[in-house]
Amino acid sequence: MANMFAQLARKATSLSPLMEGREKLATQEVIEKYPDGITIINFDVVSTPDNTGNIKTYPIIQFAEDDTKFIYGGKALMDVINVWLAHMDGDIETTVAALKADGGVKVILSQQRTRNGNNFTKVDVVG
Repeated sequence: MANMFAQLARKATSLSPLMEGREKLATQEVIEKYPDGITIINFDVVSTPDNTGNIKTYPIIQFAEDDTKFIYGGKALMDVINVWLAHMDGDIETTVAALKADGGVKVILSQQRTRNGNNFTKVDVVG
């Protein structure tokens, strides 16, 4: 039997059920490994304090191309998810169910620079 306390500790330190049993990929790894894009099939939204104490909200994305992995989304993916949620009255479970029923949404991620020289992950919706 697996160690119950270890299982409970893993669950307590996970921000989302989507992270449990999955490996986190960095955005750059996704860009390199999946140049034709990934298909978003599930998401969650989490909030954590940043170094200054401000609350940062971002998505956790599960994708069809590798069910054993997940990514943290940045501003552009959060914008996409906010639009989806607004369309579904803010209900994550209903939105995810509809997303899965539609077969997900394929996106291609790429690294861009803002006018100020900051890194930005661009999201191109391709299907």
